Amino acid sequence: MSERRLLSRRRALRAAVLGSAGIATTAALAGCGETRTVTVTETVEVEKVVTKIVEKEKALGINEARTDAIVVEKEIVKTVEVKPVVTEVSMWFNQSAQMKNFENKVLKHFNGSQSLYKLSALLVPNNELSTKMTAAIAGGTAPDVVRIGGYTVANAFIKAKALIPLSKDYRPDIASLDFAPGLNQSFSFQGEMYAWPVNTGTQCLYYNTQLYDKAGIKDVPTTFAGMIENSKKVQALGGKHLGYEMGNEPKAGTFNITHGHRLGFGREANIIDKTGTKVQLNSDRMKEFFGWIKKDVVDSGISPIKIMNEPSNTKDFQTGMLGHFFAYPSRLQASIDAIGSTATGIIRLPAGPYSDETPGGNGGVLSIPVAAKNPDGGYAFTEFIGDNKENNGIWAAAFGQLPPRLSHRDSVVYSAYMANTPQVAQFLKGLEKGRLSYYGPGDVPIATEYAKALEKVYFSAASVEDALNTAQKAAEPLLAKALEKNDPYGMALAPGETAKLGEQKGGMGTTK
Repeated sequence: MSERRLLSRRRALRAAVLGSAGIATTAALAGCGETRTVTVTETVEVEKVVTKIVEKEKALGINEARTDAIVVEKEIVKTVEVKPVVTEVSMWFNQSAQMKNFENKVLKHFNGSQSLYKLSALLVPNNELSTKMTAAIAGGTAPDVVRIGGYTVANAFIKAKALIPLSKDYRPDIASLDFAPGLNQSFSFQGEMYAWPVNTGTQCLYYNTQLYDKAGIKDVPTTFAGMIENSKKVQALGGKHLGYEMGNEPKAGTFNITHGHRLGFGREANIIDKTGTKVQLNSDRMKEFFGWIKKDVVDSGISPIKIMNEPSNTKDFQTGMLGHFFAYPSRLQASIDAIGSTATGIIRLPAGPYSDETPGGNGGVLSIPVAAKNPDGGYAFTEFIGDNKENNGIWAAAFGQLPPRLSHRDSVVYSAYMANTPQVAQFLKGLEKGRLSYYGPGDVPIATEYAKALEKVYFSAASVEDALNTAQKAAEPLLAKALEKNDPYGMALAPGETAKLGEQKGGMGTTK
């Protein structure tokens, strides 16, 4: 990395108040530039001791004959060397459970592999990104690169113009790289791609094999009903044992955490219909899904009545007392580190009563905020991880993730990781029936209304019908207002559909 392919351009930044995401940021008003190779250097004067061999006439002593002699002399000379300038690059990393793995396996690798940039990282969890990015941009302290988890959060930043368009400023062909289906569309908007996917995956069911043995459970579940039955058996062990935990955090993030559950009840349990123009929070399938939560999860007593999300589920699983939870592969390595590989069981997401689809296309990305002080340094790290299969293998293996580019999965590093971590195969299997969720206009505020309904059903005596009707009434004007802006939006592709989102009416990457 002695040289980087960077685009030189001047950026004029202005403050802006962002819409539904609730983030205040800046927007790039830059002009065009020319692509060129840039190496930043500085000259340093150094002293060197140089040994010279010179011929001199040796002085004659008394009674000595004249003769030639060779004398060795040393002198100090000054020379000028050209050295690369090391510039600081600041990064925000968003997963507390993986922070140590990131620092030890990724950050050190990047800093030790090149001499132009020194990366430092700060932990900023995903659910704090919006608020902290707002303050950072307003205060002129935005990071040079940020890791964002999932397309719902990423698209809030993308549509707010809070991120630099990588396809415009740095990598024109980024959308054509061999990403897993849907990833390039998931992080594109109005013809530009704003984020570089560096890992992907789907939800699987985590289960504790040691608790299975104690409870006499012989078979892993392949259906929701089987999962609930096994959870009851773990719960029956008594004490502090918990059968099952489902994320119920009353925030927009809950939309992603419970997506795998909803898929089991079919497309009619999506928050938006196939056309992207109608909210369906009170559809019959959504009511059936919430009824399943109320009856089989909450009232059955297999799940604790408390606020839960992926990090808290993982923490409870790490105690060895929790039987099951749904999660993405980001939780795999942390669980293995805590209770061991043999106790960390992974099975493809169980099938619901109507569907066995899984969340597909969700992934972690690296992005550059528009107010970054060293965007070129931020991009250098982004490309280092995203465009080199071995570096991407190190990244994915550090967190138990899957490389998002198909050609990166046979790297030496990742192949060795898969051989030592057989659980990864279940995530790859799950992706065979993975499909994209909705991430179009109004996705975050509408998902928040969905989360409020989930909170009511989980923590209060509110009926499923009342909770969802209230959410439907609140969400309908949010979608209508978002659609008035005529922004492109993503459709929910089913497994096997090959149509590109950008070719559909209102799809990502088009202004139709």
